[in-house]
Amino acid sequence: MLIIERSFRIKFDQSELEALKTFGGLCDIILSKIEGDLKVDCTTQQAFYKIRNAIAVTSFPEKVTIKPDTNLRQIFPQGKRRYAIKQIEKELGFRLNIFEPAGLAAIILLLLSVSSLVMLFFNWRIGLPGMALSWALIAFVNKYGRTFSVKTVGELAEKVSREYYFNSRSDVTTMNKEEIIQKVRELFVYGLGIEEEHLTRDASFN
Repeated sequence: MLIIERSFRIKFDQSELEALKTFGGLCDIILSKIEGDLKVDCTTQQAFYKIRNAIAVTSFPEKVTIKPDTNLRQIFPQGKRRYAIKQIEKELGFRLNIFEPAGLAAIILLLLSVSSLVMLFFNWRIGLPGMALSWALIAFVNKYGRTFSVKTVGELAEKVSREYYFNSRSDVTTMNKEEIIQKVRELFVYGLGIEEEHLTRDASFN
């Protein structure tokens, strides 16, 4: 629930969570805690413009060429990727959390680390260099080998608008009720892997 609290700038009481039974009930609680004028607009679109402006200010001056389908790899070269994202996060005022370790690399490094650790108990002359190598490779992957968890600027805007709903809006005194319910649904879909069609109002948390 922490990500919901952060996104919509609310706090749940423990008693509310204990009494919560359905997805519809959760949405009702969230909406009851949010104040603001009703407005029918698109927060994802507003998030896109904020991200585009942040990119333009920090690392990519030709913002007019940045479109929703622009690939993040096209904007951020591998060697300077992490630094550029940190600058954009500083400009936006929140973390994007868009890096993830490459799947195959993570598996190989895990196997190397475990095998080296086991080898320490049998032959430290082999196990110790193996551990040193695995640590060095892990440090290298963490610095250079991470990949984006989203591919395009548009996908990033969608992620930001559901994880930082009010930070994404140009006017934080307004809200779109139907959109908020959809964003809550998306948090469950992308965060917990629940099928969207299962998240009806009557969907039970029991």
